[in-house]
Amino acid sequence: MKQSFYYKNYGDPVEEIHFGNFAISDLEDDEILVKMEMCPVNPSDLIPITGAYAARIHLPQFAGYEGVGKVVSVGKLVPQEWLGRRVLPLRGEGTWQTYVKTKVDFAIRVPDSIPSEDACRLYINPLTASLIVKNSLHVSPDSIVILDGGYSNLNCVLIQLLKRLNCKVFVVARTHRYTQQLLKLGCSQVFLANKKDLVQQILESTNYQGCDYGIDCVGGEIGTRLIQTIEKNGHFLSVGLMSQTPVDQQMLSDRTDLTVILFFLRLWNSKLTVAQWYDKMNSIVADIENHKLQLSKRYKVITAADFTVNLRAIKDDQKVLIKF
Repeated sequence: MKQSFYYKNYGDPVEEIHFGNFAISDLEDDEILVKMEMCPVNPSDLIPITGAYAARIHLPQFAGYEGVGKVVSVGKLVPQEWLGRRVLPLRGEGTWQTYVKTKVDFAIRVPDSIPSEDACRLYINPLTASLIVKNSLHVSPDSIVILDGGYSNLNCVLIQLLKRLNCKVFVVARTHRYTQQLLKLGCSQVFLANKKDLVQQILESTNYQGCDYGIDCVGGEIGTRLIQTIEKNGHFLSVGLMSQTPVDQQMLSDRTDLTVILFFLRLWNSKLTVAQWYDKMNSIVADIENHKLQLSKRYKVITAADFTVNLRAIKDDQKVLIKF
């Protein structure tokens, strides 16, 4: 038997996430079974529960898209050497479970030197950031890039990757609470989202040339103001909707000069070959292991038992990590 967080209806995740016991089905020949150690709670885990992707999701569903654990059983075609390996069981069933099945092709090995708190977060945000910078936007060196979303887990990785290209990175945040952490990562300047003259401040910092690239994970009013800071013929990429409100579509359509990109990790996963996907994931794991890339330290660990009675923790400012 396994214990799983699941949802059988769409709505507020706090109301719709349930915890229950399920039988573990037999492995296919190319599958592995992983005993989970830890899983993060990402916005991308919660959005499907609201019904945003109802057209392509069949209920009930196990929640979660990433996490880390150890292989405890393998299918007939999987070498026995996989037993005991520490892996990320990805692109299979939901990861918020005590045991998770996935195809061995989508299991990424993780060294023991990487703590569970980092290992469980190696997929969604690091891969998204890498694909945005290197594949989707093809960011040019020495560019000016503006991000909203403050000290988010995604921005922590984006800033570091952009600094490798010698880019000047601006961040729009709700408060200055994490300004020092952002600057330490390589951000050039932090702007407060609630300032009436936000757009003017940002444009002044670019000598009124505007930013080359804008990466929006918030949407709504903040994302709309971000559009106004991008130079003529610049690039605007949308990678999330934390405000649950889209940007001003009229303003976006009026900016016919902009290259507008909607980023979906799911679509990029389908574009990459298994070998390309593996290479990118292994590169991320190596960067974390060798301390060339660091993840946000803004998280709190909650046991699965505590999480079942405190689902409102997902609305807190800190990222929740579920420990099994």
